[in-house]
Amino acid sequence: MGLPATRAPWLRNGPLRGGASEVEERGPGWPYLALVTLRILIVDDEPIVRRFLTMCLGRQYEVDAADDGQDALERLQASTYALVISDIQMPRLNGLQLAEWITTHQPQTRCLLISGYVDTYADAIARLGVPFLPKPIGAARLKQEVADLLGPDIMDGGLGATPLPGTS
Repeated sequence: MGLPATRAPWLRNGPLRGGASEVEERGPGWPYLALVTLRILIVDDEPIVRRFLTMCLGRQYEVDAADDGQDALERLQASTYALVISDIQMPRLNGLQLAEWITTHQPQTRCLLISGYVDTYADAIARLGVPFLPKPIGAARLKQEVADLLGPDIMDGGLGATPLPGTS
C-alpha cells in the first residue's frame, strides 16, 4: 500500500527498491527520510550570523540565505520553504513584519525568530506566537529547535521539501 499522492506529490510511487511491500515493512514514514531534504531560509543582515547558521544546518537541510526581510519576502514569493529563521532587527523589512507576512500568506511555513534584543521585542513576539531564540545561539540549541519545528514536516509531506537529486 503506497502513500496518498495528495500528501506528497513530489514522492515517487513506492520506495527506491522493493515496491509497496517494503513501505509496509518499514512503516509509512521511511521513504521520506530517503527521498526528501527540507528547505530552510535564513534571514539576517549580519553576514557572519548567516554563515554560522548555514554551517550549522547546511549538512542536514537545504539552506538559502537572505540579507534582509525584503530579500526574504521575494524568495518566499518565488519558492517554498519549510522554515524561515529570521533576525528581528534588519533594514527594509524587519523580522516581525516578515513573520507576520508568513503567518498570513504562507501559514504552512514555520518561522523561528532570533534576536539579541529580547526585552525590546518580547511583547511583539508573544503576540505573533512565533518561536524565538535569543542571540547568541549555540549550534546544539539551534539544531534541536529546528529539528523540533520540522519534525512533523517529514511525516506530513514536508512543505518546502524537495526530492534528493536522482530520486524524482
